Order: sequence, then structure tokens, then C-alpha cells
Amino acid sequence: MKKNYEQLMESHLPKNGEKKRLLLHVCCAPCSTAVLESLAQYFSITIFFYNPNLDSKAEFLHRAEECKRLVKEMGFSMDVIVSTIFTRSF
Repeated sequence: MKKNYEQLMESHLPKNGEKKRLLLHVCCAPCSTAVLESLAQYFSITIFFYNPNLDSKAEFLHRAEECKRLVKEMGFSMDVIVSTIFTRSF
């Protein structure tokens, strides 16, 4: 039988209304949309943007700005920390 990971996650979420702090790693805006919608009601989230799999610093910065824009457009009040490390070689 397949596990329902969303139900499993919900069984571990706080039920008393207290919002604990959560540092959430984000690689791009589209990937984080559903996660932010799900977890924002349970946690005080700080986003940490980092994605070493991009081919240029310009693309890295563009995606970081898109994460900031997503948070704003979704109406969340969250800090977005952008990694100062950009490395192209692996």
C-alpha cells in the first residue's frame, strides 16, 4: 500500500496554533508554491534561496528575484535570504 505523505506530514504539524520557526530551502519559485501554501499556516517561514545547478549568475539572481516576487504576490510576510555563494563548477 502506498503511503500518503501529505497525511503523514499533517499528523506531525502543530495543532495548538503556535507557529514555530522554519528555515525552508527553495531552489525556484514554481517548486515552492504548494509548499508555502501548505506550511505557512503552521510555521513562521524564512526562505533560503540557493540553487547551484544554474549556468550563470544572472539566472541565479533572476530566480532569486522570482522567489521574492512569489512571496509578495502570494501575500506572505516572509524573509527571503539569498545565498551569497554562486558556484558554477562542480
